[in-house]
Amino acid sequence: MKIRTTILAALLCMTGYTAAQSLSREEYRLRVAEYSQVLKQAQQRTLAGQASLSLAKKGFLPRLDLNAQGTINLNQWGDWTGAGPGMINVGHSGITDLSYFPGTYRCYTYQGMLTAAQPIYAGGGLSAQKKMAEADHQLNLLTEELTMDQISYQADAIYWNASSAWALMKVMTQYRAIVEKQCNVIVDRFNEGAISRTDLLMMQTRRKEAELQYINSRKNYAIAMHNLHSLMGVDPEAPAETLSDIDAGCEAIEEIAFDEVLTRRADYQSAQVYIEKMRYARKSALSQFMPQLNGFITGGWSTNTPNMSTPVKFNLVTGINLSAPLFQWNKRGQTNRQQKASIAIQELQRSYQADAILKELSNALTSVNESMKQVSTAKENMEVAQQSLDLNAFRYNEGRSSIVEVLSAQLSWIQAQTNLISAYMTHKMAIAEYRRVISE
Repeated sequence: MKIRTTILAALLCMTGYTAAQSLSREEYRLRVAEYSQVLKQAQQRTLAGQASLSLAKKGFLPRLDLNAQGTINLNQWGDWTGAGPGMINVGHSGITDLSYFPGTYRCYTYQGMLTAAQPIYAGGGLSAQKKMAEADHQLNLLTEELTMDQISYQADAIYWNASSAWALMKVMTQYRAIVEKQCNVIVDRFNEGAISRTDLLMMQTRRKEAELQYINSRKNYAIAMHNLHSLMGVDPEAPAETLSDIDAGCEAIEEIAFDEVLTRRADYQSAQVYIEKMRYARKSALSQFMPQLNGFITGGWSTNTPNMSTPVKFNLVTGINLSAPLFQWNKRGQTNRQQKASIAIQELQRSYQADAILKELSNALTSVNESMKQVSTAKENMEVAQQSLDLNAFRYNEGRSSIVEVLSAQLSWIQAQTNLISAYMTHKMAIAEYRRVISE
């Protein structure tokens, strides 16, 4: 234990590593989600969906429009002057009155009208558009949830990759120290004339190999930390945090029934919502073939006679506008068949999505269970390799075995260590995949 602590301290000094703060997987997930530009885009799309839903609701409300127009005759600007015949005054009894309002010719006319309109019946189109906007908003929320699941899985993958890179660099440091220690023993024995130069050359070759492996592991760890920092928006060269150990233990998972998984999965729920949207889209498409009824009130001022100056009065008009399509060469039937086919396609897509989720769930559970067995086997193999290394090093130092046996034991040891870290990494990623499948 003391030797391992010394090796770790030396490693921290050589790499310039400062354990200023720790970073758990859960905290890293939160920091990645907080920084993620992809998630922020999904959130903005959700806000846009809310605005679209609000706009769709406005279609049921009255509408007020102002229409104003003025014209000037530029070709006969100077002709529109002087007195004119005026306007004949008609009495209330219907008898023509010889009196009239004097008028004056002019080169301009104008009008201003204010209209209030209220849709009364639109063939179900307005209601269908509102339901489609609600479905779009729900789809945006589900897309945001799905994006969050993907970001969480990516964060787990980057986190455990960095943790395994750190563990591998520690192993390579320990391996380099073991080889260096054995090499020093062989150098002393060679200087004493107890062994041949062949043993010395073989051990020196192994020492250089260990050095190369350590350098490569140090590079991989630095890159892994760069990736970890970049994903949460931190300077890649920032001091490294203390991560959870890759060999912190096998996490227990809670198996969830397939039907419950379907209720959790945002992509499957999106498929269901999209089918509902397509059904409302069908109603909206068919509404154009239904009667349309609108009421309106309009009022304003306008010149009664073009280019004639006469008294201008306020006019108020109210009415109802009815539009009913009668014959359009069976366009309604073709539109209905087209929309039904689109709905059937989406229902088949939902069924395909359910099959894919079932396969993902089965594969994820199998990966978790088998990776646990790999970890157990790798641990046992590591114990055997450690005993073999200790025994062969002792036997060689006592002159009872060859250098080949020592080198073979060293190779088996580093391979066992690498396999153990790989098994832990596989198990962590299997759990991360299972969490992604169940949308946890």
